[in-house]
Amino acid sequence: MKRIAVGVFLLFLAVPGLAQTEKLGSGDAVRVTVFQQPDLTTEARVTERGTINVPLVGEVKVQGMSLAEAGKQIRASSRAASSSRIPR
Repeated sequence: MKRIAVGVFLLFLAVPGLAQTEKLGSGDAVRVTVFQQPDLTTEARVTERGTINVPLVGEVKVQGMSLAEAGKQIRASSRAASSSRIPR
């Protein structure tokens, strides 16, 4: 039964229209995958403040965002954190 549930969940994420309408809220589980950096991949829960903790980035506010919006926010926060660590 778990395989069916996982398959249905993955199907839900594969349908762009459905994934865009679902908003993240407190307690939701989020998986952040960093391309070619498996040690930075993390799973987190959205806190009551609406944030998740991302390695090397810190807290990122994602509450009320769609999955696509949250991905863009995490990317932007990651770029900002990376540029602040570069010595000048």
